[in-house]
Amino acid sequence: MAHGNRLTSLLVAVSADEEHTHDPTLDYAFGLAQENQSRLTVYVFAPALLQPFPLTLGSSSVWIAQEKDRIETLSGRVAKAIRQRADELGMPVDIEYARSPFEGRYARFIALARLHDMTILETAGTHDAGARRSAIEHALFDTGRPVLIVSHGKFKVPKKGTHPTAAALRA
Repeated sequence: MAHGNRLTSLLVAVSADEEHTHDPTLDYAFGLAQENQSRLTVYVFAPALLQPFPLTLGSSSVWIAQEKDRIETLSGRVAKAIRQRADELGMPVDIEYARSPFEGRYARFIALARLHDMTILETAGTHDAGARRSAIEHALFDTGRPVLIVSHGKFKVPKKGTHPTAAALRA
């Protein structure tokens, strides 16, 4: 929780459908975490499910196995890229992601957001707008915690003294 004017824990959510080696939202979160000496948690949303036509009883078990492998592979790849970026910056980071098509898409994210001082999300644009919009709505209405929504490519990584602090968020 916030300690004085410092944010001690930050959550940033990203999608497994995208490349995150130099993601501006993630870079912003890393900069904010460094500036505040905060613990950063990254939640990787599972990619959208791919459902073949038609799905029969016999093919459903094959589809479930394929989707489980695909979700694990894509989410794991993004988690590995984020871990490498954190190691380059010398920052500790916690990374969580769904490993099954049956895990609730937002349940764990909401639980994590409730435990962090602030959640950082990218604004919903044209790509993946539905999932991003849902994540923003869940963060705003279901967590009771501050949310910072950043516009992709419309901001700079925070410099000393130019970021929101716990005191500014309470004001």
